[in-house]
Amino acid sequence: SKNITVKASNLAANLTEGTYTGYITFTSGASSALVEVTLTVTASKACMQASSQALTFTATGASQIVTLTNCGGAGTWSAAVATVSGGNWLTVTPTSNALDIGSTAPLTITALPASVCGTYTGQVTITMTTSTNSTSVVVDVTLNQTC
Repeated sequence: SKNITVKASNLAANLTEGTYTGYITFTSGASSALVEVTLTVTASKACMQASSQALTFTATGASQIVTLTNCGGAGTWSAAVATVSGGNWLTVTPTSNALDIGSTAPLTITALPASVCGTYTGQVTITMTTSTNSTSVVVDVTLNQTC
């Protein structure tokens, strides 16, 4: 008997979740052997990381970039802003998109020009959704505007 190693890669790249059966034929001279192979594809859970969990702005009209990294299954993400005080001074662009496994996406977070003075807080909540679940990350944002 002789050990043979067979390697296959990217088998599940374009397959939906499920169980697949195939066959491999090994041939040596006039002899051959048919071996049944089963591949089970399971959907990856949502996993997302943000390059920053907190941002501070010292002036309105400024922007900062936060990079999202998909560390789980392919899916779509969406971003929403909320301000605790100071009105609607916070924006994020883009607000949604698809994100493949291992891919990154830049988000531009902006403190809008305003005639507000003082310290204000807000959040950008980014939610990643795959076929099996969803997960969220929050970026806390502080605006320290002096007049």
